[in-house]
Amino acid sequence: MAPSIRVHKNEQLDNLALAGEDLEKTLSSLHFINRLFGCHRQLINAVIDTVVDDDELLQNIVGQIAGDENTIRITDLGSGGGDCILELNKRFAKNDIVVNFTGIDGNPNSTQLARNRSNYLNTRFITHDILAEEFRVPSSDVVISSHFIYRFDDMALVAFLKKLKSTSTRSIIFSDLRRSKLSMFLFKWLRHLLPISNMAKTDRLTAIQRSFSIEEMCKIIELSGISNYQVIKKPWFRMLVKINL
Repeated sequence: MAPSIRVHKNEQLDNLALAGEDLEKTLSSLHFINRLFGCHRQLINAVIDTVVDDDELLQNIVGQIAGDENTIRITDLGSGGGDCILELNKRFAKNDIVVNFTGIDGNPNSTQLARNRSNYLNTRFITHDILAEEFRVPSSDVVISSHFIYRFDDMALVAFLKKLKSTSTRSIIFSDLRRSKLSMFLFKWLRHLLPISNMAKTDRLTAIQRSFSIEEMCKIIELSGISNYQVIKKPWFRMLVKINL
């Protein structure tokens, strides 16, 4: 498939009934890849910068220090095994900042795995098909996602961003794959050297083919009527999307 064309092909991980060893090995493989290439770190740093740079959320933090019961609400779309939320929880907890986290994933087995890994009272994991037309993001200050947004069709993502504009959400941060000929070539030939599951090796190549280019992502954001945004090229064929609503 030519890298200039975005494919629409499901991965094995898109099976919302996937369970057992296959699911656990694949989620573990994705965790390994994201840690190895610093993908979660990029997202986490962007979230912290966004919270600190937002005057209202910063006042929220100041209020917490003064003893007020203010909280910040962050929702993770496609939360999988809960990796991003668990790491963010650690970072905010070190600074005594109260954040309520909601992780949403379409696979109930992934949701349960995430619950089993989390012992934070300020965190909940719920099951819902995010791609379903009726899905609505719960009240949030910041909506984040890692390695998930490319699952939307172009116009479905436009519609989803339009829906988010009408909510209480202040910021949106997506960390996702960036499609290119080189990324396809390298992963196709180097994936066999990575200590990841066979499902992850197959799915990751499909994910690269499904992902957006930077130009495509910019066009989609603008079609949704959003003008205050950044799409930043990141190492290892990633992009970081920061939207201020």
